[in-house]
Order: sequence, then C-alpha cells, then structure tokens
Amino acid sequence: MYVRRIARDLELGGWVANVPSGRLRCVAEGPHDDLRTLLEALRRGPPGAHVERVDESWPPATGEFARFEVRSGWHPGD
Repeated sequence: MYVRRIARDLELGGWVANVPSGRLRCVAEGPHDDLRTLLEALRRGPPGAHVERVDESWPPATGEFARFEVRSGWHPGD
C-alpha cells in the first residue's frame, strides 16, 4: 500500500506485488522525474521496513497501464 499510495500521488501507471520470495516487484510508467521519486521511495521503504537492495531497469514504456494497482504475487507476468 505504501508504494501504491506514492505511485498514485505521482499519477503513475503500473503495478506492485509482493512475491513469495519476500521480494517486491514494481513496474511503473510515467514522467522520468516522477519515476525517480518513486525509485527513491522504494529505496527508503515504509517506516519500519528494511530495504536491502533495489534493482532497476528502464525498458521502453508500453502505455498499457491506466492506473497503478496492487497485484497478487502469483500474477502471470509483467
């Protein structure tokens, strides 16, 4: 919910999911500066969280995300 709130405040599209390994997966699209803001929030994490590492990649945007949502960690793909 932490990531969803920030992404929606920034009006980004995409999704976030907790996966069975304990990791978090996030796909987001929007203006570059807003994506950087989200990335910094991911590196901080919510209060009480311990973030060990954030891996990032910047593939081309697909434009398929109308809003930002929380997905099940078992969803079939990106």
